[in-house]
Amino acid sequence: MRVSNFLAISFITIFTASGLQAACAQDNSVGKSNSSGATPSQIYLNFHEKLFGASSVEELCPMLAADRVEKIKSDEKTLPAEQTKAMFQFMQQVSPRKVRILGEAVTNDTCTLTLDAPDYKDPIFGESSSPVATRKGTIGKVSMVREDGQWKIEKESWMSGH
Repeated sequence: MRVSNFLAISFITIFTASGLQAACAQDNSVGKSNSSGATPSQIYLNFHEKLFGASSVEELCPMLAADRVEKIKSDEKTLPAEQTKAMFQFMQQVSPRKVRILGEAVTNDTCTLTLDAPDYKDPIFGESSSPVATRKGTIGKVSMVREDGQWKIEKESWMSGH
């Protein structure tokens, strides 16, 4: 398996297991805010910052879409607590520390953010990362939905060497 594919699969596995999956549509609208005045980009950057200081996924639940929170709660009932904690810590470890939002596409109550992670070094493979991954960088995609006037995170995925 290629290193770039492994990282992508790792993120998809973690976010799926944590209940952070779904899809949303796009268009060319940019910067539509929620009832608090924050844009989807601002909401995501706040979420991303809080991710690294959180001690559990429950601390992030207020920023997640309702169906994702429901899935997380369901997983917590069926998975051992140690496994849930380990998955969250792994997610924190492999998530890029520095992200840039390249695009924000809003359609009604859905949004897709396109991101990159400048200077991201793979924490698992380190210097042995694929030269392709280093050359082409790391890109991300975040799907969001507006619930009761507030933007919430549905899904986040990253791919290196794409």
